[in-house]
Amino acid sequence: MIDTQPLGTKPLLRAIRVYNAKYNTKVRLEKYITDVPTKGAVHFFSRMQRLSDRERKDLDVMAIAPFLEKGQTEKEFWYKHTKLPAKQIHILQNPFLRKEFFPYIGKNREETAEKNGAFSIPMTPFSSAKKQTLSLKKNAFLITFILGANPPKKALYSYIEKLQKMSFTIPCFAVFCGCTEDIHQLCNPFSTSQKGSICTHILPLQTASTIAPLIHRSDLLIMKSGGQTVMEALGVATGDMYIHSEHTEGIQGIACWEKNNAEYLMQKRGAKIVSTKSFSSLLQESIEKHLA
Repeated sequence: MIDTQPLGTKPLLRAIRVYNAKYNTKVRLEKYITDVPTKGAVHFFSRMQRLSDRERKDLDVMAIAPFLEKGQTEKEFWYKHTKLPAKQIHILQNPFLRKEFFPYIGKNREETAEKNGAFSIPMTPFSSAKKQTLSLKKNAFLITFILGANPPKKALYSYIEKLQKMSFTIPCFAVFCGCTEDIHQLCNPFSTSQKGSICTHILPLQTASTIAPLIHRSDLLIMKSGGQTVMEALGVATGDMYIHSEHTEGIQGIACWEKNNAEYLMQKRGAKIVSTKSFSSLLQESIEKHLA
């Protein structure tokens, strides 16, 4: 039996035990950890810790490699947080992603781009229910902001304002996903493109068919470190990754339940912490890397 939910582990295991006894079978529960396995993933782990030894024997955990504390082994991590032996822990190579992400897993841009190196991404703007296409040439620099379903208005405005003050020698595009109507109206004056400036797209929440190619094609991905977004970035991102913080002192400005996710991404993929104060210098660094 496959289960992806943090709740309901104990009753499911009890039901499996009754079923196995009645029908003389060996059904097991495969618990997929759909969040980043860190010490902060208590919504999954706390319930496993409270299981009895009898209940644990029918449980298998499926997850990506965990974020370890200094000097900690994987075996120690999993036993501490699940009380399960190593034989019941199964480490998977790829994160858990929606099907729209599958074509980009493990691929570089050359493999997923069109024959001329261009890239086309479908987007649904505020002005139309129909998708429009963002067409990017091979040398275009794409910045994507994914700051959650309720993005910080002040930070978004500051990011856009800083982008508009910069001058670019290559085609540059900035896509802001998940914005509300009031943010769109507030930032609308910045959405026009001029020579040497950046073409900005302020978008509402997008479907996975847009998010997947955006994350994959982005030269710079600015994100929050929620579990799903981190999983998606780990799975298909090919550019630089910056984790947004509301605080100028780095990780202190990140919500407590997302700090470990941020540390995981920093350790595994070299992500950096960014605030509106440090954004301009980090962006310049990323562009110079792109041009090198």
